[in-house]
Amino acid sequence: MIDPVRGAEELLARVRREAAAPGPGRAPVRWLPVGGGTTGAWALHLQSWQICWDAGSERLFGLREGEAPAETWRRVIHPADRERVAAGLMGVDDRVMTFRIRSDDGPERFLLSRVTHVLSGEPRTWIAGTTVDVTSSRDIALRAEVVLETSTDVFFCLDAQDRFTYLNRPAADALERSAGDLIGRTFFEALPHLVGPVARAAHERVRATGEPATFEDQHPDSGVWYECTVRAVHDGLHVLVRDITERHAADAEQARLLGALAHQAAHDALTGLANRTQLIERLSAHLEQRRGATATVLFLDLDRFKLVNDTLGHPAGDELLRVVAGRLSRLRAPVVARIGGDEFVLVLLDASEGAAEAVAAQVLRALGEPVALLGQDLHVSASIGMARGGAGTSAETLLRDADLALYRAKGAGRSQAAWYDEALHSDVVRRVGLERDLRAALETAGAEHGELELHYQPSYSLSTGAPTGVEALLRWEHPLRGAVPPSQSIPVAEDSGLVLPLGAWVVRTAADQAASWAGVPDLTTWVNVSPRQVSAGDLVGVLERELARTGLPAHRLGIEVTESVLVERSRAVDVLEQVRALGVRVGIDDFGTGYSSLARLAELPVDLVKVDRRFVAASGTPAGAAVLDGIITVVHGMGATVIAEGVETPEQLDLLRASACDAASGYLLARPTPAASTHLGSTRLPEVGTAPRGAGVKNGAVLPIGAP
Repeated sequence: MIDPVRGAEELLARVRREAAAPGPGRAPVRWLPVGGGTTGAWALHLQSWQICWDAGSERLFGLREGEAPAETWRRVIHPADRERVAAGLMGVDDRVMTFRIRSDDGPERFLLSRVTHVLSGEPRTWIAGTTVDVTSSRDIALRAEVVLETSTDVFFCLDAQDRFTYLNRPAADALERSAGDLIGRTFFEALPHLVGPVARAAHERVRATGEPATFEDQHPDSGVWYECTVRAVHDGLHVLVRDITERHAADAEQARLLGALAHQAAHDALTGLANRTQLIERLSAHLEQRRGATATVLFLDLDRFKLVNDTLGHPAGDELLRVVAGRLSRLRAPVVARIGGDEFVLVLLDASEGAAEAVAAQVLRALGEPVALLGQDLHVSASIGMARGGAGTSAETLLRDADLALYRAKGAGRSQAAWYDEALHSDVVRRVGLERDLRAALETAGAEHGELELHYQPSYSLSTGAPTGVEALLRWEHPLRGAVPPSQSIPVAEDSGLVLPLGAWVVRTAADQAASWAGVPDLTTWVNVSPRQVSAGDLVGVLERELARTGLPAHRLGIEVTESVLVERSRAVDVLEQVRALGVRVGIDDFGTGYSSLARLAELPVDLVKVDRRFVAASGTPAGAAVLDGIITVVHGMGATVIAEGVETPEQLDLLRASACDAASGYLLARPTPAASTHLGSTRLPEVGTAPRGAGVKNGAVLPIGAP
């Protein structure tokens, strides 16, 4: 057994001798300087961490008397360098370490240390080496060496024949070869697998021009991305390689995110189709690129799509939109876009009208195929508006024109396509004028010479002849246009949003009039309410305020809605239940013109059902009488009242009395008149067969039908 202390002393003696005179095969002088700075020798026992120092090491490390080696380690070696120094001590011999130490009485210093010996006979038990202080400016070369050795970048030198003359520790680690194995060998011979076409081209360019070259490439084995700078020097090349894998990944991620943002900016998130922005850009580009270019826009939306959302839920509605998008994409139009809600646009480039109509027919057929949603087959239809334009026509104009044509298609029924023409434009101009005039009329509503007025049409009990209610009907007398029919004014009010303030004025005026009829027993004044008032307005609040203002008993006021409002449930049923909770009565107007079934009717929160005049007209046939009887039976079964509208002949009146209908209204009984002219006394209903055909009764007198 070798004595450890004696072994350490022998090692120190050998280190001192060889430091003064390096032998053959030992490291160059630059690694173990003599007289180039304060130098010390040391020996370390790896198991116990017992250290033997010479005087030079004591001065370098500032060894304190009685201090344990581990304490000296923690005290003097810079925290950032400790792990690397430990790795060097435990490594193979001829291992170089560069690190910083902190002194008690001065700034930090740079040390260069090298493991030079391992004690034989007891493997790896004792190691020994030398340390030199390279802080001084006269050791600038060594300090440069320290910088290179402590750097994380790869650095190596090639001579004029491309042979390695130096490589730092990171280079040896990255190349997985020792410095001794590579020094003197050519780069291309030693590491042929690392020399790709990019690296070779940069090498040849620097050799030929003397100008530095920087390039990026990927390591073929590890996949690491690196940036390499090659510089020509007087005796060869200096090569600096930096790992840019993280930067490259960050750049790639940034490019991906920018690409994703660009895609999002131009595409609809739900369907992946082009959005309005991309649609406008591509349509404009085509119209501007050359003379003679034409484009046809097919603007479509799904018929009654809101009903899908309200009955099956928004997830089902979203899935339906994705299915529709897929079917439209398969038609391979140059541009297919979703521009919002259930609105889609197809753009055809340089297509004839016939070709465009053929594509429209394909769209209608494709969307006519049932869609499987939530275990059921859903049948979908669409309406299409088409517009065609050429150079000089803006994309926005084409979309506007196609949108106008879409309204024409919807007016013609579901699953239709229609072209835009100048008549549509004229209609738009007319509607814009109507909206302007209606807005002005609304500002003076209620004034002595206002254009808006309510007329009232009574309904009468078929058993007693007493009035049971009056329906308030809007009349607009325009100073230039004359009488504007509701069929023109109400759609304009709906589209413009004026229906909300207009509806509030109607409720207020009707409530005032109903209060003035307080002496008429059991009379309800009925006000027509639009779908928008139910879905988007403050209908309940308007009714509450008017009841409070007038003191009118709530049951003497009623609202009438069309059954289409109730088919698309959304919040309509909830609103109507709140109206009934106020005590205000709720009725369905024109029943039979919408999509409700008798079974659906029984579920609705209503007090009255007005049967459409078409059922009254058909009541003289066996089938018509059977339908009317069925409606009356269901309505009575739900505790509601039935009023037949549009009674114009005594024969119709007789049939209604025979069918147990509760009340009736129509020109046979009373026409709509201003409040001052509305008669609310009991009327003499004609007995069966007493009134001559073609005559009517108003206010107890026999009058020709059609009389004012």
